[in-house]
Amino acid sequence: GEKRYRIAKPYMAAALAGERQSYEQVDLQPDGSRRYSHVIYVPKCKDGHLAALYVLGSDVTELRESHRRIRELVQRLETVREDERRSIAQALHEGIAQDLFAMKLRLDHLQTWATARAGADHACQELVEAINKCMVATRQIAHELRPSTLAHLPVSVSLKEHAQYFSEISRLTI
Repeated sequence: GEKRYRIAKPYMAAALAGERQSYEQVDLQPDGSRRYSHVIYVPKCKDGHLAALYVLGSDVTELRESHRRIRELVQRLETVREDERRSIAQALHEGIAQDLFAMKLRLDHLQTWATARAGADHACQELVEAINKCMVATRQIAHELRPSTLAHLPVSVSLKEHAQYFSEISRLTI
């Protein structure tokens, strides 16, 4: 048809001039669906003159459709991953971190009571330090799984804060 000819004409002209050409074409079907074709023009020159022109048209609709499905699956997988990360981060923050904090408060109380007892104060202090380390590690894991800034701030601000955080823990200038 005329429309197809208008699209193909510049490619044919370049191929007739000796240049390999290719393009994709979209054809609307009567049922409203689309068919995708990949067309390649391969000129064959002999003694500096065009001797033949090979044209190959391939229906790439199924390939295009499979790429679309793969993109959808990747997007769905990323959504599932984000949901898992959010869930784990929430469990760490609202479960383990809260329990550790409660243990630390009780241990602080016990340490006040055990101040007069020999060795008990030192043992309590060691436990407080261990719990503090666990709390820091739990917060860091929760933050790395799902940085809270992403939920509340624009991406540019979140990236800047993450760069500052990474700079601090890695001692690198970013």
